[in-house]
This record gives sequence, structure tokens and C-alpha cells, in this order.
Amino acid sequence: MTVGCYLCGEEKPLTNEHIIPQFLGGFLGAPIYCSDCNNSTGLGVDSALAGSFARYATLLDVKRERGTNQPFTLKDDISGIELEFCDGQFRRKVTEVTGLEAGADGDSSGIRVSAKSMRELESITSGISKKHGLGDDSFELEVVQLDAPIGEGDLLLSSEEIYRAVAKIAYGFACLKLPSSTVFSSPFDAIRGYIRGEDRPKCVSLNYESTDFMTDNHRPLNKVHLAFNRIEGIVIGYVAIFGAFRYTVLVAEHLISNLEWPAVDHTSDPIRKVEVPCPSCFVAPRITREKVVNPRYTEESLIGALNLGLNVVGEHSKVLVSGSVRID
Repeated sequence: MTVGCYLCGEEKPLTNEHIIPQFLGGFLGAPIYCSDCNNSTGLGVDSALAGSFARYATLLDVKRERGTNQPFTLKDDISGIELEFCDGQFRRKVTEVTGLEAGADGDSSGIRVSAKSMRELESITSGISKKHGLGDDSFELEVVQLDAPIGEGDLLLSSEEIYRAVAKIAYGFACLKLPSSTVFSSPFDAIRGYIRGEDRPKCVSLNYESTDFMTDNHRPLNKVHLAFNRIEGIVIGYVAIFGAFRYTVLVAEHLISNLEWPAVDHTSDPIRKVEVPCPSCFVAPRITREKVVNPRYTEESLIGALNLGLNVVGEHSKVLVSGSVRID
């Protein structure tokens, strides 16, 4: 049987799709989407995940299969300096040169240069010395060593685009692990339409109620897990990003299946880039459709669980990033 694109259903050449996006350290992939679907969801869906969570991949120095981790900006609460994290270290984002008018009289005492690197500092001071007739020893070098900064950032955990991206992760894993005849069946139509941006009921929720098994609180693990509630006929997807950001997904509904469901799981350590085995006898908590799409938790419990996950990220990156949380 010829299998078409798992998203649009058309029989086109298939391109490789990373189940968890590779900018988050994902390395499990399969040819399940055509290039048109891959490109459109990459720009319209995956970019939302990158906007919120890629900074943590940069902090953790996650090794990507292609491209590089993107720098991000953080204002240090203690020094007030705006820093940019790139290539495993924080540097000044903006170079500052003040008091140039003092150099016009051959006096460099009022000139101050704050540069991003020694190479840049030497280049700037050399140019100033030549322009204003200053001696090579006119500048006194002062190296300021900053401790790992503590800063705040606005963290968006949920939006329509983020939810669609999470749904795409869970659905992509189903495409990889379940028979194609099952995935192409009508119970999966709703999530396909939701990923494509059609007007469909929300099928994803931020969930800290039923997802404790998705993290060990020691490593920033990525995880995607599928469970089947045979009584309700629903397939539940669990998705965790760095163990800190946890979601549940209604992958399929009204499914009648005689498939045996052992642990359908992919847990990975994005820093070491290895898969973490899941016991074959493991069974995820059986939760209802209502708990998948409308989990009950208090703001206090959400913040507590989130901070625990972010602390794990901080321990592996030696940088603490905290701030306000937005839930749309």
C-alpha cells in the first residue's frame, strides 16, 4: 500500500520530520510529511516552540543536527548589564564607548570602552589612539568577571501555536509507532485538522496534574508517550520538553482497536543525545478525556512544578533564568 503524507493525505514524496524538533535536541525522525506540510508547519507552528523554549536548549548547549543554537538576551539583575548568551557564555550585547571628546586634547582619562571581547576591545582602543594621537599605553585594562547572571524573562507556556506544535509532536510519534491504517483512520482526523490550523476544538492542555511520571527531576529530559484508554476509546499523548514544560494531547477519539499497547515511549537526554529506556511493563496513568483537555490544577501547584523543572535546567546550565509566566 502506498502511504501518502500523514498530515495532508496526498501522495507526495515524504521528507524527514523530527518528532521532537531538533532545535530542542530531538533526534528521532521519520519521513512522514511532505515538504509542503513540513515547511508550513515549521514556519507557522514549530517557530512558536522555538520562541518560548529554544533559549533553554541554548543554555544547555544542546547539540543540533543542523544549524546552531540561537543567542538570547538577558539583563542581569545585579549589574544591570544587558547580556547575550552565545557559544556557551554570556557577553555584553552592546559595546559602549563614552567620553570620546576628552581624547581630542590628548587626554584619555575620560574615555571608557566596554567591549564584548578582548579582540574587539583592542581594535576599538587602537583606533581611538590613532585618531586622537594617544600613546599605546593610554588605556588601562580592567577585566570585569561577572558571575553567572540571574535574570528574568517572560515565559509563554500556552498559545494556539504552541498547542498546535505540541499536538504535532504527539501525532508525529503516533505516525511513527502505530500502523498506518490506524493513524489514517477517522479517529485521528481531528488532530490532523487541528495541526493544520482548521477550526477544531482544542485538543492540547498544559498539564501538571497527571504528568509526574514524565520527569525524574534530575535531568532535563524530553519525552513523548502514548497511552490508550480502551474504555473511552481515546489515545492520549504526553509531551514533556526538558522535563519542565508538560502537556497532554487528545491524539484520537472514538477509536476501536484490538492492538496490544505496551509502553509506547520515547524518552531522551538532549544533552548527551541518548535515548533513556522505558520499562516495557510501564503503564501511564489512565486519565479521562476531560482530564486530558481540562486538567485541574492550582496556580500555586503549576508554579511549584514549573520552578522545580527550571531548577533542573539551571543545574545543568549553571544559569538561573526566572520570570513571569503567561498562560493564554
